[in-house]
Amino acid sequence: MIAVPMRAGAPEPIYAILTTRTQPARWWEQVIVSLWVLCTFIEFPGNAFILYPCALIFLVLFAINRDTTVPIALRAWLLLIVPVLCILSAGWSPEPMVAARHGAMMSLHFLIMVTIACRLTRLQIVRAVFFAGIIAIGFAAPLINTFDQGGPYGSKNIFAIRMLVCVLASLAVAFEAKEHPLLRLLAIPVTMVAAVFMFVANSATALVFTIVGIAVMTALWMFWQPVTRVRHLRSFMFVLVSAVVATVTIALLAMPNNSLVDDFLAALGKDATLTNRTIIWEAGNRSADEKPLLGLGVGGFWRYDTGAAQTLNELDHKPFGTTLTFHNSFIEVRVSLGWVGLVCFVGALIWSYGRTVLGWFASQGMASSFFLTIATVILISTFTESYMLGTFDTFVLLFYTSPLTALAEKYHVGERQYVRLRPNPA
Repeated sequence: MIAVPMRAGAPEPIYAILTTRTQPARWWEQVIVSLWVLCTFIEFPGNAFILYPCALIFLVLFAINRDTTVPIALRAWLLLIVPVLCILSAGWSPEPMVAARHGAMMSLHFLIMVTIACRLTRLQIVRAVFFAGIIAIGFAAPLINTFDQGGPYGSKNIFAIRMLVCVLASLAVAFEAKEHPLLRLLAIPVTMVAAVFMFVANSATALVFTIVGIAVMTALWMFWQPVTRVRHLRSFMFVLVSAVVATVTIALLAMPNNSLVDDFLAALGKDATLTNRTIIWEAGNRSADEKPLLGLGVGGFWRYDTGAAQTLNELDHKPFGTTLTFHNSFIEVRVSLGWVGLVCFVGALIWSYGRTVLGWFASQGMASSFFLTIATVILISTFTESYMLGTFDTFVLLFYTSPLTALAEKYHVGERQYVRLRPNPA
């Protein structure tokens, strides 16, 4: 009989929880973002010498941080369809170089927004917008006597809506408990100055947005944040507010001979044509019907040999061939890219705003509240303005960066992963 020694049983594996997160953004990255926001926020002599070097730095950061930027870009592919269609429209646009350049800049902006969302947290982005707003206020201050004519922008509505961004960003900084106390104190006078500038611009639309925006931001700070600390109270308040809004809406729609819209426009000093916007919309719809599927291509409408464009230039007292907008993002897309582009554009808006709302529910901070409020303002303004088809524009940056930050949140706070550790046998 042979004796065989017993082998000790294999040791049990040990499980550990590993939290991985990206390296926090360095101070100079926050400076680059502030400069980028400033250059897309206000035009000033020589801003191109800042804008394009910043864009190159963002591309380098995109490549360096490809472990996070590439996955986020792939998950946000819906935002890239319209820029790609703009590039492809060079094949049927009478201005192929204009179409290709516009699409390329929109694609580049997409990569820049992904990089910003992956490197900076929501709070850091709001801080960058806040600092850029302060510098923009300094640029605009000497032109205060021309604010009702647009000041540095040439349009009072554009100037006023920019000041609205300053107001909301300043409020977010002032209300944020995690922010530095000195910055919170500085945000108070900045909010007041931006609000005064917006009021001097005499833009009724921006005034309404400002009043509602301040009320919403204050309510989220004073009431909603305390509500989130009580179990189930948040859900109850959300259902209650939704029920009240739905009831009021149904009651207004059920009123016979409802003239509230006309009365509201009259109170704002507007006519039923919304300052000739309805005339521009009608001309845009007629042009879109000429090529309904793919549109005229980017740059295909505002040309010297387009009779409708000449008529609109004359109506707006502009020289023939001046490139204007249709003051409606949806008509703008339909004219340039047809129904195909419009479906993709609407899909991108729905996806982005839905992600913004979900990100706000998950975070509940004032930075998330800022993004939700400004995204709502931008979404409403798409019916009267064409901001969302712009390139290197602050409104495009804020609207699309918000859902991207929701996707990148896990990289900033860290991912919890279970790691199996097999110890060496004794």
